[in-house]
Amino acid sequence: ARRILPPVYFMIIVLIPIVFYVYPPHAVKDFSQSIVAVIAFLSNYFFYFELDYFNDISDVSPLIHTWSLSIEEQFYFIFPAFLILTTKVKKSLKIAFLLFLTIAGYLYSIYLANIDPSFAYFHFFSRFWQILFGSFIAMLLIKNESLFKSNKLNGFISILGAVIIILALTLINNEDPYPNYLAILPVFGTGLLIISLNKNNKYGFIYRLFTYKPIVFTGLLSYSLYLWHQPVFAIYREFTLLQINL
Repeated sequence: ARRILPPVYFMIIVLIPIVFYVYPPHAVKDFSQSIVAVIAFLSNYFFYFELDYFNDISDVSPLIHTWSLSIEEQFYFIFPAFLILTTKVKKSLKIAFLLFLTIAGYLYSIYLANIDPSFAYFHFFSRFWQILFGSFIAMLLIKNESLFKSNKLNGFISILGAVIIILALTLINNEDPYPNYLAILPVFGTGLLIISLNKNNKYGFIYRLFTYKPIVFTGLLSYSLYLWHQPVFAIYREFTLLQINL
């Protein structure tokens, strides 16, 4: 919450006068309602009912990208409760249960995407498995800096993870409903990077790439870039349309 919320609130404060100046009254009303949804961590459902992420209207909605933040915050309410309730449960059973939930969530997301693609895109239960997979890995790595001690094995796994992510970039497109069966690729590929990029792999190519200072600097800015990219593009598009209409 300390990391995520202050920059979000600052972004909203900056956007309010700009949106009121650039946007027409009906769009200002939608923007005001979206602010309430963001603050309540419900923007994923707000935008499902109000907008379609895949149509042109979403391109000029400054806060539509906050749907993923809402899902994160919803997860952060539920997962700690799970950990508290399972304090006395063996670690191996918790890990097995997390893996089961991850697989079940993945299969459910594929099922839902074929019925209602827009709802599947915004719905918590078709998205939580992507965050849960990271929690599963975290549980594996508790008290273990690395799952594998071999430099060569870690190097191979990191390259495999990078290849899978690149494969996802080439195979996933805007025409297919998402998340679909291909959604496992970026999640699994990232997981492989997390478990392999450690001191036992510090001489590997992928490790050197991700510790390269410009890459690290970009990573440190990634959340801010994510927060501001949609408002900047949306306001630019709306302002351009306004100029054309005038």
